[in-house]
Amino acid sequence: MGWMERILIEVRPLFHLLFPLCVHWIAEEMTVSVLVDVTAAALCPSQSTCSQAIYINGIQQTVVGLFKMVMLPLLGQLADERGRKPLLLLTVSTTIFPFAILAWNQSKEFVYAYYVIRTVSYILSQGSILCIAVAYVADVVNENKRAAVFSWDHRSFFCVTCLGECSGTLSSREVHFLCINSPVDLLSSLYANVFD
Repeated sequence: MGWMERILIEVRPLFHLLFPLCVHWIAEEMTVSVLVDVTAAALCPSQSTCSQAIYINGIQQTVVGLFKMVMLPLLGQLADERGRKPLLLLTVSTTIFPFAILAWNQSKEFVYAYYVIRTVSYILSQGSILCIAVAYVADVVNENKRAAVFSWDHRSFFCVTCLGECSGTLSSREVHFLCINSPVDLLSSLYANVFD
């Protein structure tokens, strides 16, 4: 048996986990470089620098970091009690709404609303998606193949992070990526819900 066949055997039981997660991560990462321009344009129009955008982003990251310390163990316990898939769907689905708001309107008020909803979304989803996915892998895969499958889970995460970041950086269409993020995240959530 060749190396490619071994890889397919290892990854096959997790295709329905890895595919929607990869699509979700690409959609998330391709908006990172665009958000700086959109936020700066809304909060500080016609200025070359925007300290307000830096401060609001710093406040968001601080609040997310503090609350994430509390939420990650709670989400882990809920995933143990209620199941991995429902929690995975919940955490992935929370990322749809902030970008839908920003795709709808990029005015100052909508940027503030985006940051409020995105903060709540980050508290629920940032870090927990990968943790719940690893727990799901541990449930599905035999113990002697877990290390190999964990490596594929993490490899796919890092590859799509680079792919999403490159696609967002190479394109200058800000509205295009913000409008595409929510439907793509919605489709990845629906795919994960329908297929198991």
